[in-house]
Amino acid sequence: MFILERILTGMYQWFFGLPVISKIWETILGKLDNITIIPDARGFVKNIGKLFVFNRFYSVFGAVTGIIAARMLGPVEFGKIGLIGSIGGYLFIPVLLGANNSMYKYLPDSDQTQTKKLIGTALSGNLLAMVLFGVLFLSLKEIITGALRFSPGIWTAAVIMAVIIAFNSLSESFLRGQKKYSLIGRLKLANSIVFFVLILGLYFVYGKADYRSYYFCNILATLFFIVSSIIMSGFRFSWLGFSRSSAKKIYSLGLIVMLNMLFSNIINTSDTLIVNYFFPESHELGIYNVYQGSAKHQFVIMFFEVFAVVFFPTIAQLDKKTLYKKINKYLYWLIPLAMAGCGAMLIMTVFFYGSEYKLNLLYVFLVSVSVGIYSMFQIYNCMFSLEGNKGARLCLIPLAITIPISLILQFFFTKWWGILGTMVAVLITNILLVFIFKLLLYHRYKVESGGVENDSGQA
Repeated sequence: MFILERILTGMYQWFFGLPVISKIWETILGKLDNITIIPDARGFVKNIGKLFVFNRFYSVFGAVTGIIAARMLGPVEFGKIGLIGSIGGYLFIPVLLGANNSMYKYLPDSDQTQTKKLIGTALSGNLLAMVLFGVLFLSLKEIITGALRFSPGIWTAAVIMAVIIAFNSLSESFLRGQKKYSLIGRLKLANSIVFFVLILGLYFVYGKADYRSYYFCNILATLFFIVSSIIMSGFRFSWLGFSRSSAKKIYSLGLIVMLNMLFSNIINTSDTLIVNYFFPESHELGIYNVYQGSAKHQFVIMFFEVFAVVFFPTIAQLDKKTLYKKINKYLYWLIPLAMAGCGAMLIMTVFFYGSEYKLNLLYVFLVSVSVGIYSMFQIYNCMFSLEGNKGARLCLIPLAITIPISLILQFFFTKWWGILGTMVAVLITNILLVFIFKLLLYHRYKVESGGVENDSGQA
């Protein structure tokens, strides 16, 4: 991994050392000095740049791994992978308890003693949650699988993945809170390489090609990342324990954030469950996962693993209403770029996945626009969710209003028009989220895109 890091660093220095590139880059950075959206905009972009270099490199391994899996498994088994991910996206929330957001908020300004208490309490509390909720979820297996029309093996895999996702998010938040951005990039790179090698070995050496083998490799690789992140955060076993004051800080914010995450996941993953309800573990589910699932996966990587890694700690202590006013003017040209990038990525993905996956440009258009609009909502959500409990409650309102509308649209559109209807319903949902959020900020908190008035309440 460190040899690859040195190669990447050398390539980075060589590229930005070229006279033309160097001049353009310095001009861009110079203009950033005049931007007052966030303090030290130059440093903010440089940190994102570092993560982007590592991200794009380990994304190559992730993309190749996905291509191998899609070709080896076929649409039906590949659809099960997306289904497990969607279910795990719900189940990990009570295991995580929103502790990761508390790490983003409190670790950047904590001294060594406070850091020990925060990390030790978070690990102890979430280990307990893992045991309690793991047992509860497994005991509900027969009831859930019968109601939602998927096999017990899918549910068991989703429960295991929920635990892995929760501790992956928590361990990474320790490094994010300490602003160890380059280290996160290196560990993500190593994680992708481990996953890639395991998939190659299991599929081609041992001939084990099904969704179980895919998740077995994924779990082992993610465990490597979790353990490495915890160690690199400076953790020692002596830190384990329960501090009442730290627990109050972590979970008072964490619980409202957890509800926000639950609502977000209902919005973000209910489509896959509804598609599976009408087309249980089928070819249609696999095709839907290729388009919508691939786009969401890339969104998570680019937004939460690159942009938000730097964005969260940077804005944690800033006034979010003022930030909202300033950042809006940049979103209106960044979002179309995100849509175009998503569309190009989807076309390449379908092409490389093979002849079993047909290119449908209408699907590409609907999914790309949907992801672009959803990214706008997530930027707003990230800003205000860190503004204490009142800000987190603010973020719940557009989600709570949109969820019943979204579920009704997805159910009937899927019933009438199949996966095309689902994609249209998801696009309408994301438009509603942004519209309601902006309307709420203006009418209830008197926050406008172009200015901030004195509000009657606190966000």
